[in-house]
Amino acid sequence: MFERPMGDNEFFWEWIWALPFDKNFEPTNPFVDLFSPNGGSYLVQPAQQAIDYWNSQTQIYTFTAGTPTVPAVFRDNFPFDSRGVFSYRQINGKNTIMKYLYNYLGTNNLPISTLSKPGKWFLNRGATLHLHYSEAANRAGRMKVAYALTNRGIGYTFDSIPGLGGTRDVTKFQQTFLPWPYDFDARQGDAPSYRNPWYRNSGIRGRAGLKPVFIDSTKYFSMSTPGPVKPLSDSLGYQKFIEDMIVTEDALELAFEGQRWSDLLRVAIRRNDPAFLADKVYDKLRKSGLSAGAASAARAKLMNKDWFLPFKFK
Repeated sequence: MFERPMGDNEFFWEWIWALPFDKNFEPTNPFVDLFSPNGGSYLVQPAQQAIDYWNSQTQIYTFTAGTPTVPAVFRDNFPFDSRGVFSYRQINGKNTIMKYLYNYLGTNNLPISTLSKPGKWFLNRGATLHLHYSEAANRAGRMKVAYALTNRGIGYTFDSIPGLGGTRDVTKFQQTFLPWPYDFDARQGDAPSYRNPWYRNSGIRGRAGLKPVFIDSTKYFSMSTPGPVKPLSDSLGYQKFIEDMIVTEDALELAFEGQRWSDLLRVAIRRNDPAFLADKVYDKLRKSGLSAGAASAARAKLMNKDWFLPFKFK
Protein backbone atom coordinates (compact mmCIF):
# COMPACT_ATOMS: atom_id res chain seq x y z
CA MET A 1 0.00 0.00 0.00
CA PHE A 2 2.98 2.36 0.45
CA GLU A 3 4.76 1.37 -2.76
CA ARG A 4 1.91 1.20 -5.28
CA PRO A 5 1.47 4.05 -7.81
CA MET A 6 -1.36 6.47 -7.10
CA GLY A 7 -3.18 5.48 -10.30
CA ASP A 8 -3.42 1.86 -9.13
CA ASN A 9 -6.91 0.71 -8.09
CA GLU A 10 -5.48 -1.17 -5.10
CA PHE A 11 -3.83 2.04 -3.90
CA PHE A 12 -7.24 3.68 -3.71
CA TRP A 13 -8.75 0.72 -1.88
CA GLU A 14 -6.75 1.87 1.15
CA TRP A 15 -5.77 5.50 0.68
CA ILE A 16 -8.25 8.32 1.19
CA TRP A 17 -5.80 11.21 0.99
CA ALA A 18 -2.20 11.23 -0.25
CA LEU A 19 -0.12 13.82 -2.09
CA PRO A 20 2.52 12.82 -4.67
CA PHE A 21 6.02 14.21 -5.09
CA ASP A 22 7.18 14.30 -8.71
CA LYS A 23 10.61 15.20 -10.07
CA ASN A 24 8.99 17.61 -12.56
CA PHE A 25 7.27 19.76 -9.94
CA GLU A 26 8.08 21.59 -6.74
CA PRO A 27 8.36 21.00 -3.85
CA THR A 28 11.07 18.35 -3.58
CA ASN A 29 10.16 15.29 -1.55
CA PRO A 30 11.31 16.17 2.04
CA PHE A 31 10.90 12.62 3.41
CA VAL A 32 13.97 11.26 1.63
CA ASP A 33 16.17 13.71 3.50
CA LEU A 34 14.38 13.02 6.78
CA PHE A 35 14.42 9.23 6.70
CA SER A 36 16.97 7.81 4.27
CA PRO A 37 20.55 6.91 5.29
CA ASN A 38 21.35 6.63 1.56
CA GLY A 39 20.93 9.90 -0.29
CA GLY A 40 19.36 11.62 2.72
CA SER A 41 20.35 13.11 6.08
CA TYR A 42 18.76 10.30 8.16
CA LEU A 43 17.34 12.76 10.69
CA VAL A 44 14.41 10.67 11.97
CA GLN A 45 14.58 7.01 13.00
CA PRO A 46 11.99 4.55 14.34
CA ALA A 47 11.67 4.67 18.12
CA GLN A 48 12.60 1.58 20.13
CA GLN A 49 9.16 1.85 21.73
CA ALA A 50 7.52 1.29 18.32
CA ILE A 51 9.76 -1.71 17.62
CA ASP A 52 8.93 -3.19 21.04
CA TYR A 53 5.19 -2.79 20.33
CA TRP A 54 5.50 -4.86 17.12
CA ASN A 55 7.71 -7.47 18.76
CA SER A 56 5.11 -7.98 21.51
CA GLN A 57 2.38 -9.11 19.09
CA THR A 58 1.37 -12.71 18.31
CA GLN A 59 0.99 -13.76 14.69
CA ILE A 60 -1.45 -16.46 13.59
CA TYR A 61 -0.45 -18.20 10.39
CA THR A 62 -3.34 -20.68 10.39
CA PHE A 63 -6.77 -19.71 11.71
CA THR A 64 -9.89 -21.89 11.90
CA ALA A 65 -13.08 -20.07 12.87
CA GLY A 66 -14.71 -23.07 14.50
CA THR A 67 -18.21 -24.51 14.50
CA PRO A 68 -21.20 -24.21 16.86
CA THR A 69 -19.63 -26.86 19.09
CA VAL A 70 -15.89 -26.55 18.44
CA PRO A 71 -13.91 -23.50 19.61
CA ALA A 72 -11.82 -21.41 17.26
CA VAL A 73 -8.32 -22.74 16.69
CA PHE A 74 -5.25 -20.50 16.57
CA ARG A 75 -2.17 -22.28 15.22
CA ASP A 76 1.43 -21.32 14.62
CA ASN A 77 1.43 -18.68 17.34
CA PHE A 78 4.72 -16.80 17.28
CA PRO A 79 5.83 -13.26 18.20
CA PHE A 80 5.64 -11.19 15.02
CA ASP A 81 3.76 -8.29 13.44
CA SER A 82 4.18 -7.92 9.68
CA ARG A 83 3.35 -4.22 9.94
CA GLY A 84 6.69 -3.69 11.61
CA VAL A 85 8.46 -5.30 8.65
CA PHE A 86 6.62 -3.00 6.23
CA SER A 87 7.25 0.08 8.36
CA TYR A 88 11.00 -0.10 8.95
CA ARG A 89 14.09 -2.12 8.05
CA GLN A 90 17.76 -2.15 8.84
CA ILE A 91 20.01 -0.56 6.22
CA ASN A 92 23.72 -0.96 6.97
CA GLY A 93 22.89 -1.53 10.62
CA LYS A 94 20.62 1.52 10.83
CA ASN A 95 16.92 1.20 11.66
CA THR A 96 15.22 3.06 8.82
CA ILE A 97 11.62 4.23 8.42
CA MET A 98 10.56 2.74 5.06
CA LYS A 99 6.95 3.84 4.54
CA TYR A 100 8.08 6.92 2.62
CA LEU A 101 11.09 5.39 0.83
CA TYR A 102 9.70 2.50 -1.23
CA ASN A 103 9.58 4.60 -4.40
CA TYR A 104 13.09 5.96 -3.81
CA LEU A 105 15.24 3.04 -2.63
CA GLY A 106 15.60 -0.10 -4.74
CA THR A 107 15.89 -3.70 -3.59
CA ASN A 108 19.57 -3.12 -2.81
CA ASN A 109 18.62 -0.20 -0.50
CA LEU A 110 20.33 2.26 -2.85
CA PRO A 111 18.54 5.12 -4.65
CA ILE A 112 16.88 4.00 -7.87
CA SER A 113 18.00 7.33 -9.34
CA THR A 114 20.17 9.98 -7.72
CA LEU A 115 18.42 12.63 -9.86
CA SER A 116 14.90 11.83 -8.70
CA LYS A 117 13.25 11.59 -5.28
CA PRO A 118 9.74 10.28 -5.97
CA GLY A 119 7.37 9.49 -3.15
CA LYS A 120 4.11 10.33 -1.44
CA TRP A 121 2.90 12.22 1.58
CA PHE A 122 0.45 9.87 3.32
CA LEU A 123 -2.32 11.76 5.09
CA ASN A 124 -5.32 9.47 5.66
CA ARG A 125 -6.34 5.91 4.83
CA GLY A 126 -8.93 3.24 5.49
CA ALA A 127 -7.27 1.90 8.63
CA THR A 128 -7.13 5.42 10.11
CA LEU A 129 -10.86 5.83 9.50
CA HIS A 130 -11.68 2.43 11.04
CA LEU A 131 -9.62 3.05 14.17
CA HIS A 132 -10.88 6.59 14.76
CA TYR A 133 -14.46 5.49 14.10
CA SER A 134 -13.96 2.66 16.61
CA GLU A 135 -12.70 5.13 19.18
CA ALA A 136 -15.82 7.28 18.71
CA ALA A 137 -18.18 4.27 18.73
CA ASN A 138 -16.64 3.01 21.96
CA ARG A 139 -17.20 6.38 23.65
CA ALA A 140 -20.78 6.38 22.32
CA GLY A 141 -21.44 3.15 24.20
CA ARG A 142 -21.07 0.79 21.21
CA MET A 143 -18.11 -1.04 22.71
CA LYS A 144 -18.65 -4.33 20.91
CA VAL A 145 -18.71 -2.57 17.51
CA ALA A 146 -15.42 -0.87 18.38
CA TYR A 147 -13.95 -4.16 19.56
CA ALA A 148 -15.05 -5.96 16.38
CA LEU A 149 -13.62 -3.45 13.92
CA THR A 150 -10.30 -3.32 15.76
CA ASN A 151 -9.91 -7.09 16.20
CA ARG A 152 -11.25 -9.77 13.81
CA GLY A 153 -14.21 -8.06 12.19
CA ILE A 154 -18.00 -7.79 12.29
CA GLY A 155 -18.89 -11.27 11.03
CA TYR A 156 -16.61 -13.03 13.48
CA THR A 157 -17.47 -10.97 16.56
CA PHE A 158 -21.22 -10.67 16.00
CA ASP A 159 -21.83 -14.32 15.23
CA SER A 160 -24.46 -16.02 17.40
CA ILE A 161 -23.04 -17.58 20.53
CA PRO A 162 -23.49 -21.33 20.96
CA GLY A 163 -23.90 -22.65 24.45
CA LEU A 164 -25.92 -19.64 25.65
CA GLY A 165 -29.33 -20.73 24.49
CA GLY A 166 -29.08 -23.81 22.33
CA THR A 167 -28.12 -24.17 18.70
CA ARG A 168 -26.67 -21.48 16.48
CA ASP A 169 -29.41 -19.27 15.01
CA VAL A 170 -28.29 -18.40 11.49
CA THR A 171 -30.96 -15.69 11.16
CA LYS A 172 -29.42 -13.64 13.96
CA PHE A 173 -25.72 -13.64 13.32
CA GLN A 174 -22.88 -11.73 11.65
CA GLN A 175 -24.63 -8.37 11.90
CA THR A 176 -25.06 -5.77 14.61
CA PHE A 177 -28.86 -5.16 14.49
CA LEU A 178 -28.14 -1.55 15.47
CA PRO A 179 -29.34 1.75 14.00
CA TRP A 180 -27.18 3.93 11.76
CA PRO A 181 -24.25 4.57 12.00
CA TYR A 182 -23.66 1.20 13.69
CA ASP A 183 -25.68 -0.98 11.29
CA PHE A 184 -23.04 -3.39 9.95
CA ASP A 185 -24.10 -6.57 8.11
CA ALA A 186 -21.39 -9.12 7.28
CA ARG A 187 -23.55 -12.10 6.29
CA GLN A 188 -22.76 -14.19 3.23
CA GLY A 189 -24.01 -17.45 1.82
CA ASP A 190 -24.47 -19.65 -1.24
CA ALA A 191 -27.45 -21.37 -2.91
CA PRO A 192 -28.65 -18.72 -3.29
CA SER A 193 -25.48 -16.65 -3.33
CA TYR A 194 -25.55 -13.43 -1.33
CA ARG A 195 -22.89 -11.07 -0.05
CA ASN A 196 -23.78 -8.26 2.33
CA PRO A 197 -21.69 -5.07 2.45
CA TRP A 198 -19.30 -6.03 5.27
CA TYR A 199 -18.81 -9.73 4.51
CA ARG A 200 -15.09 -9.27 3.82
CA ASN A 201 -14.43 -7.26 6.97
CA SER A 202 -11.74 -9.01 9.01
CA GLY A 203 -10.87 -6.19 11.45
CA ILE A 204 -7.63 -4.27 11.75
CA ARG A 205 -5.82 -7.05 13.63
CA GLY A 206 -7.40 -9.77 11.50
CA ARG A 207 -6.08 -8.15 8.33
CA ALA A 208 -2.60 -8.23 9.85
CA GLY A 209 -2.99 -11.89 10.83
CA LEU A 210 -2.83 -11.18 14.56
CA LYS A 211 -4.48 -12.82 17.53
CA PRO A 212 -7.43 -10.82 18.88
CA VAL A 213 -6.92 -8.82 22.05
CA PHE A 214 -8.46 -10.56 25.04
CA ILE A 215 -11.09 -8.71 27.05
CA ASP A 216 -9.67 -10.32 30.17
CA SER A 217 -6.97 -12.94 30.74
CA THR A 218 -8.95 -15.77 29.12
CA LYS A 219 -11.81 -14.42 27.02
CA TYR A 220 -12.51 -12.44 23.90
CA PHE A 221 -15.68 -11.89 21.88
CA SER A 222 -16.34 -14.41 19.11
CA MET A 223 -18.87 -17.02 18.13
CA SER A 224 -16.85 -19.82 19.68
CA THR A 225 -15.60 -18.21 22.87
CA PRO A 226 -18.29 -15.82 24.07
CA GLY A 227 -16.31 -13.89 26.65
CA PRO A 228 -18.34 -12.20 29.41
CA VAL A 229 -21.99 -13.27 29.18
CA LYS A 230 -23.27 -9.83 30.16
CA PRO A 231 -23.24 -7.10 27.48
CA LEU A 232 -20.23 -4.81 27.36
CA SER A 233 -20.75 -1.90 29.70
CA ASP A 234 -18.59 0.89 31.05
CA SER A 235 -19.52 -0.15 34.58
CA LEU A 236 -17.52 -3.32 33.98
CA GLY A 237 -14.52 -1.27 32.90
CA TYR A 238 -14.62 -2.39 29.28
CA GLN A 239 -14.91 1.06 27.72
CA LYS A 240 -11.57 2.26 29.08
CA PHE A 241 -9.97 -1.09 28.31
CA ILE A 242 -11.13 -0.97 24.68
CA GLU A 243 -10.02 2.65 24.31
CA ASP A 244 -6.54 1.68 25.55
CA MET A 245 -6.57 -1.23 23.10
CA ILE A 246 -7.47 1.07 20.19
CA VAL A 247 -4.76 3.60 21.07
CA THR A 248 -2.17 0.80 21.11
CA GLU A 249 -3.48 -0.44 17.76
CA ASP A 250 -3.15 3.11 16.41
CA ALA A 251 0.56 2.92 17.22
CA LEU A 252 1.00 -0.48 15.59
CA GLU A 253 -0.95 0.28 12.42
CA LEU A 254 -0.34 3.99 11.81
CA ALA A 255 3.29 4.37 12.87
CA PHE A 256 5.16 7.25 11.20
CA GLU A 257 1.98 8.53 9.50
CA GLY A 258 1.61 11.64 11.64
CA GLN A 259 -1.23 10.38 13.86
CA ARG A 260 0.42 9.48 17.17
CA TRP A 261 0.60 12.88 18.87
CA SER A 262 -3.00 13.80 18.11
CA ASP A 263 -4.23 10.34 19.16
CA LEU A 264 -2.52 10.54 22.56
CA LEU A 265 -3.43 14.19 23.10
CA ARG A 266 -7.09 13.66 22.23
CA VAL A 267 -7.51 10.84 24.77
CA ALA A 268 -5.54 12.69 27.46
CA ILE A 269 -7.83 15.72 27.09
CA ARG A 270 -10.96 13.57 27.04
CA ARG A 271 -9.94 11.76 30.23
CA ASN A 272 -8.46 14.87 31.84
CA ASP A 273 -5.43 12.69 32.47
CA PRO A 274 -2.15 14.28 31.34
CA ALA A 275 -0.25 11.21 32.57
CA PHE A 276 -1.82 9.21 29.73
CA LEU A 277 0.25 11.29 27.32
CA ALA A 278 3.22 12.13 29.55
CA ASP A 279 4.05 8.56 30.58
CA LYS A 280 4.06 7.27 27.01
CA VAL A 281 6.35 10.08 25.85
CA TYR A 282 8.63 9.51 28.85
CA ASP A 283 8.90 5.78 28.09
CA LYS A 284 9.67 6.50 24.44
CA LEU A 285 12.40 9.01 25.31
CA ARG A 286 14.06 6.70 27.83
CA LYS A 287 14.06 3.76 25.43
CA SER A 288 15.57 6.04 22.79
CA GLY A 289 18.57 6.69 25.04
CA LEU A 290 17.66 10.08 26.50
CA SER A 291 18.89 10.61 30.05
CA ALA A 292 16.45 10.14 32.91
CA GLY A 293 16.73 13.84 33.80
CA ALA A 294 15.91 15.07 30.30
CA ALA A 295 13.05 12.58 29.92
CA SER A 296 11.67 13.62 33.32
CA ALA A 297 11.82 17.28 32.30
CA ALA A 298 9.78 16.51 29.18
CA ARG A 299 7.30 14.53 31.25
CA ALA A 300 6.93 17.42 33.73
CA LYS A 301 6.03 19.81 30.91
CA LEU A 302 3.42 17.42 29.59
CA MET A 303 1.99 16.83 33.07
CA ASN A 304 1.63 20.61 33.32
CA LYS A 305 -0.45 20.49 30.09
CA ASP A 306 2.21 22.40 28.19
CA TRP A 307 0.93 20.82 24.97
CA PHE A 308 0.72 23.60 22.39
CA LEU A 309 3.02 26.10 20.72
CA PRO A 310 2.36 29.66 21.96
CA PHE A 311 0.01 31.63 19.74
CA LYS A 312 -1.04 35.17 20.52
CA PHE A 313 -3.53 37.38 18.67
CA LYS A 314 -2.43 41.00 18.21
